[in-house]
Amino acid sequence: MESTLGKMEMDPSLGKVLFLKVSTNLASADRLSSLFSLAALAASLFSASASAQCARETLVAATNKLLQAQTSGKPEALGALESVAYLEQFKKADATKGILATPLVLDFNRSLHDTVQCTTYTEMISAKGSHPYVIGTQMHFTPEGVLTNFSSLVTDKGDWLFNATGTLYVCYPWSHLLPIPNARGGHNGPRDATSMSREYIGPRKRAPILPERWASREKWDVIPEDQRDSRETIKAAADAYADIFNNKTVKVPWGTPCARLEGGMYTGSGSANDRCDVGIPNGESHVSHQIPLFLGANSHLGVKLVNRRYVIDETIGAVDVFIDFASVPDSHEFRVEKGKIRYVHTLTVMGG
Repeated sequence: MESTLGKMEMDPSLGKVLFLKVSTNLASADRLSSLFSLAALAASLFSASASAQCARETLVAATNKLLQAQTSGKPEALGALESVAYLEQFKKADATKGILATPLVLDFNRSLHDTVQCTTYTEMISAKGSHPYVIGTQMHFTPEGVLTNFSSLVTDKGDWLFNATGTLYVCYPWSHLLPIPNARGGHNGPRDATSMSREYIGPRKRAPILPERWASREKWDVIPEDQRDSRETIKAAADAYADIFNNKTVKVPWGTPCARLEGGMYTGSGSANDRCDVGIPNGESHVSHQIPLFLGANSHLGVKLVNRRYVIDETIGAVDVFIDFASVPDSHEFRVEKGKIRYVHTLTVMGG
């Protein structure tokens, strides 16, 4: 008996799987076996094609151009942007009138380079100027390195727990040498770092943060290749964190120690017992930093973190996720070590 079946083949010029109709005798085991072998081969080729590979050097060069553009206030340093989808606060914007057109002195920056998805994420802190900013930018490229999508979250005064100097303290080892503006219009000394939190979240008991601890506070070093987590493990850790806001039964792989930088508020004190789950939903209370007042009185019922866009860099065990935190533009960046969350950095736009 003859029957028409579908056979998959790869078109190398298009990078696509094509389905071709062929006739086969169902009584012929050999022909069926051959058909399934071809299907398996095509499926593997399709998987390889779907995981577009970009050269790390190309992505590093792109993030260097981003830094050049931001420090000079010249968006054209990134190249022609007419055909690029340019967004700020998850909304379409004009690059010539946005944050890229504002020259900033950057006190700190760190970039993730995702060679599988051809994407990058760059965290930039400008703390010492007259208008401080903390910015998170995702860029998307074709496998050939052509920029197609540019999306920045630009946080400043008025955004959730914003304190650029506090953020810089955590990110940059020598930032303890900088003065910290306080609520009285003066500056705190280097050993009075805890008071910068009180200005935003009120008095609370915390261990004193000594300057000498900052040099070793956060290490986002390159991880030896044989010790790296897989992309799936890194992504799963970020997803578990995001999922718990709507499902308290989710098991988040918290590391010990673990520290969370939320705006300018830091849960760590340099202790081996630092925790990231401070204020995270546990089914008992949602009066916390991570269930902010802007979400309203019903926030205790659960908050969905949706529309997730990932940039994963296995070399440093990191992933950044652009998220709609309910309806609020948000970024969560994670450092994952041996399957456990070590650091969390968040940016939340209140005026977006």
